[in-house]
Amino acid sequence: MDNNKETYLLYGIVALAIIVLAYTGYSVIGQGIMQKDKYIQTVPITGEDSPYQAVSTGSTGEGEVQIELSPHEPQGGRLAIDIAANTHSVDLSQFDLKEITALQIGTKQFRPIDAPTLSSHHASGTLTFDIGSAKTDAFIVIITGIPKVATRSFRWDGT
Repeated sequence: MDNNKETYLLYGIVALAIIVLAYTGYSVIGQGIMQKDKYIQTVPITGEDSPYQAVSTGSTGEGEVQIELSPHEPQGGRLAIDIAANTHSVDLSQFDLKEITALQIGTKQFRPIDAPTLSSHHASGTLTFDIGSAKTDAFIVIITGIPKVATRSFRWDGT
């Protein structure tokens, strides 16, 4: 009888060890898959109405936010820039893009006249800037205060 108890105890310990190893392996592999896009900085823009490439900063890692901007060709004195913000751990509703975003063209700085309201963990929309006749051969969009990158600079040099 004692032999059977020892056998069952041994099987229980082995089963527990297998479960722990399987969970650890899944966690390590899963974390690697989630972080695979961490170092992507630029990707080709898919729309045909823009000569610019999309630019991405940050990641979706713990406490971080990935932001991607995709500018469009200026029309009627306005520059529209699509924005996508993604995270798994930060509440985006605390950030007001009209307050924390600026467009710099040469020595001139512009604030968005329209911006999407961020919410939850995944948000997208369009930032709109009234740039008048300013040339957009080179410009920078600066976003401040979104973790873990205190100041994000998205730069486009030439079209």
